[in-house]
Amino acid sequence: MNNASVVARGLRKAFGDVKVIQGVDLTLAPGDTLSIMGPSGCGKTTLLRLLAGLERPDQGTIEVSGRPVAGPGLNVAPERRGVVLVFQDLALFPHMTVAQNIAFGLRRGTTLNVDELTERVFLTGLGHRFPHELSGGQRQRAAIARALACEPELVLLDEPFANLDVFLRSRIRGQVRDILADAGVASLLMTHDLGDALGFSGKLGVMIRGRLVQSGSPSHLYQNPLTPEVAGLLGSINLVPATAHGRLAECEIGQIALGTECHGRVLLALRPESLVAGAEPLGPARVVETEFGGDHTLVRVQLRSGRTLSVWAQPGSRLEPGSSVALSVRGTATAFPLV
Repeated sequence: MNNASVVARGLRKAFGDVKVIQGVDLTLAPGDTLSIMGPSGCGKTTLLRLLAGLERPDQGTIEVSGRPVAGPGLNVAPERRGVVLVFQDLALFPHMTVAQNIAFGLRRGTTLNVDELTERVFLTGLGHRFPHELSGGQRQRAAIARALACEPELVLLDEPFANLDVFLRSRIRGQVRDILADAGVASLLMTHDLGDALGFSGKLGVMIRGRLVQSGSPSHLYQNPLTPEVAGLLGSINLVPATAHGRLAECEIGQIALGTECHGRVLLALRPESLVAGAEPLGPARVVETEFGGDHTLVRVQLRSGRTLSVWAQPGSRLEPGSSVALSVRGTATAFPLV
């Protein structure tokens, strides 16, 4: 296996006059996990189909372990690419047991066996069961075992956790991530779910209108989005007009520190958890609504301009609708220049 499991360069794809993929580049090393998140229609599924070999790129190249599989005059068949696709519905054969499903993917001459794979995905002793006799999480792991049976260089995951309940989802997501990483297999998750995007991978890419507009660690993208659109895709955000003077900005909340130097008219991006609301009889904001969320309370406050902001407060905070509050900001804010 080469240093890179998958390298895609300059991928472009159009359907008629609609440009769906516009110059996408990506590189995945063995064991890498990458999540790509974006709104519906951004091109995620088309990119997945290009990598899997289900669509032919109009321009660009794809290599798997140093072997060209797509490019000018070349489009290697899906089953010969070393790429496996795990669908949202998992696509297990219902008439086969877990062991038979896994065995179906084993290649002739492989050193892997069914028992080893069931153990690797924590299904020891369940090989005799049929898919309908498994829980949602067990079916998920059975599908991953069958994918690993093919000894792929890349596993493509298309919304694989969508059918799991919220309590099971986080645990299974972590298990699948660890199983793939331990196997040394690169994986690419396509999702529009924020929890999956932030929690599954060591690297996150945001796709908008056919372009990968930003990539990096999930925490870096969350804290340092390049555009207001990226900021909004990665969680609740408050956008507040301000005037920047170097490392400080003036807005109707007050004076706010900036993470980078900026000048002129800007739009401040403030996460709800970065805002602090404190009761203040003559404060510049008024509480209009509160929503209990367990480990925090969502407080919506209205500024004198009429702009409404979302703030996370600690449970038990005595911020009631109608009360006046003052706002401050923890840390620094991200500023987007306004042209």
